Amino acid sequence: MVVIRCDMKKAEKEELNQLFLSVVRLFGKKCWICKKPFDVNESFVFHHRDYRDEEKAYSDFRLPNGQLDRLNYHRYLIPIIKIHYKEFRLVHNSHHWLGETFARAKPPQFERMVKMAREINKRRYSNKTVK
Repeated sequence: MVVIRCDMKKAEKEELNQLFLSVVRLFGKKCWICKKPFDVNESFVFHHRDYRDEEKAYSDFRLPNGQLDRLNYHRYLIPIIKIHYKEFRLVHNSHHWLGETFARAKPPQFERMVKMAREINKRRYSNKTVK
């Protein structure tokens, strides 16, 4: 149910699903990267294209035990998304993780990583039709 901690109560899981469902239509109900349709049983996140001044990040929301507080973060974020949805992308968590990992590289390394990824992609899909 949309990357939910095992220790979340059923009501919290349902509320988190409802929060996601309230805005996914703004993103065409699909992942921005792979274009697969949104599914509450898959792991989706909202990628910030840029943070607004004084906007809180996910890391600002913690439970008393130190774990990240996904529910309260989305209670905070969803109203912002409803107003400024063009500043976000709906993506699978795995795609977001990959993008964040790539983005940590300094510009010269980033360009080489992109070049290598293009080479791998070309080799992998050169004899296949890509959608």
